[in-house]
This record gives sequence, structure tokens and C-alpha cells, in this order.
Amino acid sequence: MTFELFNLAWPWMGLGAAVVLLIFLFGTDVLGTGWKDLNWLAWLAVPAYLIHQFEEYSMNMVNGKYTIVETFYSETSPFAAFLDTMELPLAHFPLMNTIFVWIAVPVAAYLCKKNPIIGLAPYGFILANGLLHCVGSVAMGLGISNNPGFFSGILLFVPLTIWVIYICKKSNRMTAKGIVIALISGLMGHIGLGSCYVFAIAGLPNVVLAADVIVSFIPIIAAWLLCKIFKVEFS
Repeated sequence: MTFELFNLAWPWMGLGAAVVLLIFLFGTDVLGTGWKDLNWLAWLAVPAYLIHQFEEYSMNMVNGKYTIVETFYSETSPFAAFLDTMELPLAHFPLMNTIFVWIAVPVAAYLCKKNPIIGLAPYGFILANGLLHCVGSVAMGLGISNNPGFFSGILLFVPLTIWVIYICKKSNRMTAKGIVIALISGLMGHIGLGSCYVFAIAGLPNVVLAADVIVSFIPIIAAWLLCKIFKVEFS
């Protein structure tokens, strides 16, 4: 599959995977037992983000480029002052999204039975992303039509994360400290994503792509390290 074809296909591939995962989640007990099960909620993060990616990228391409790329290079972009040096490779978008959601989030979900903080850490990333879509619309003066991913970000990501926090508080597997660590770990991943754009501003597109891979696993790594630092253990 050529890169150009993959650019068009990967959001649709993700949507297909989301449908399959939702069938497993709602039709079987293979991945957990429902809305009050932390393991099930950890796996639910995967199709939730795949649906978001589909909204954000599948129908939002102009001349072979994602609409979001034009937003980054617009006069209202936070990077407007750096457009002369900015080199943001098109491959950044499918690479970061597929590594994170196709690999890192499933790995986190798989580890949830042993460590629910790691398993639910992606929700910190998800919450930050959903809120950023809302804040970004206001701060950058974007209409909803110019902010792909807005609907799933606000209507799916934010309420789903609130539900996860609520269930975590009721669960005997998660303390308040654990909830905070999980959310902070995911947030650190989203902050780490900002490093990719710093490297782009510096005119280092290859470093951007290398950072994409590392950033994708920050929520897992941060959750593991913070559990060690604050001596959080699970039976």
C-alpha cells in the first residue's frame, strides 16, 4: 500500500476496527463485563478514539492534505509566528494516531487487569484532546466545520472520561491517588505531543516522526513510573 493510499485509508480501517471492537465489547464478555468494569472501560478507549479519528481525518482532506494541516499553517494558528521555519510532515498525522491508538492504547488496556492506572491512563490524553477541541474552537476562532473532531471530542471524549472517573471512585481497585496519576499520565502524553510541533518549528521533520513514536507510549510509561514513585501497588 502506497503512502498516499494509506493516508486515505487508515481512518476507514480504524472505523472498521472500531465496529469489530464494539461488537466484542457489547456482545460478549471477552474484554470485560460492561460499563462498571474498569477493564471493559480501558478497552472502550480504543473504539472511542478510532471514531474520533474517523471524524477528524476521513472526510477532511483537501488536495491530498488533511484540513487540520491548513489550520496549523493559518494566520490564526498558535504557530503563525513560526511559519517560515515550520516543517510539519504529513506523515506525522497517520503515524502518531496509528501508533497511539492501534498499539499503545490496546497495550494499556491489556495491562489494565494488572495495573488499572496504566490501563486507564489514555483517558487523561482523551480528556485533554476533547477539551482542546472545545477551547481551540474559541481561541482560534474556528467554526465547528473548521474543527474536525469537535463532535466526538466534546460529545464522546469528555462525558466518557467523566464516567470513567465516576466508576473509578466507586471501584475498590482505584484510590483517589490512582485516578489522579492515571489522568496526569495521559495529560503528560498530550503535553508530549506538543514537542512534535516544537521540532517542526525547528525545521526537523525526521525528529518529529521519531517523537511521534515515543510520545505515543508516554501515558503508559508515565503511569508505570508514577506508580513506582508513589508506591501504588495492586494485588
